[in-house]
Amino acid sequence: MDCSAAQDLGIGKRSSTPVFRTTSSPNFGLARMDSTQDVSPSQPVKYRSSSASVASDGNETTNFACEKKPAIQRSLESIRLVKGQLACQKVDVIVNSTSASMQLEYGAVSKSLLQAAGPGLQSECKRKYPFGIQPGDLAETSGCKLNCKVIYHGTMSVYDGAASNVIDTFMKSCLQTADESEFVSIAFPAFGTGHLGYPKQQVANTMFSCVETFFRRHPNTSLQDVRFVVYDKDFTTVK
Repeated sequence: MDCSAAQDLGIGKRSSTPVFRTTSSPNFGLARMDSTQDVSPSQPVKYRSSSASVASDGNETTNFACEKKPAIQRSLESIRLVKGQLACQKVDVIVNSTSASMQLEYGAVSKSLLQAAGPGLQSECKRKYPFGIQPGDLAETSGCKLNCKVIYHGTMSVYDGAASNVIDTFMKSCLQTADESEFVSIAFPAFGTGHLGYPKQQVANTMFSCVETFFRRHPNTSLQDVRFVVYDKDFTTVK
């Protein structure tokens, strides 16, 4: 099955041509998150400015204890930490972290998406991006059998102490591209926290800070639902 024939779900814009985007990354400030607290209804995480929530695939949601900043016009109530499977999310955009060659069978995140989306997803990657991608690039494909309109694919280099720069660059490109396409919802994995060795605390800080900065700079964005999806058995990353 060729993914280009996948059904258009009808919300937002969708491009049939390959997309390559590379952006420079500003020096975003890192959010403060208390790593000693578990993300659970009994112990809400305190996060600097705005508000966010934690949920599971069973729709259990808990608000974070937060302090609002008047300067941020779109509340970070739009951010949710979801304990579950990325491939099961029903959103406009699913973001995939994959290898530079775009061989989706490598890596836990991309392998799970490939299994759920079907072999047509790998065929589309090979057809559109025969030479793969570089860190910072954004590759776009259809969602095939997933409950999304598109998948944004990116690759992370092995951790060298600059995790925030790599993640900022790619996330900024994802958020901008989704906004330009007038998408409403997007789901991210926890970047690089597996075999690439990115520090989980730094990744969490950077991802929250990146979305906060985007909302502050784009108060009229179409995005209303930003999810960070972590496998529910990966307790250290959830925390």
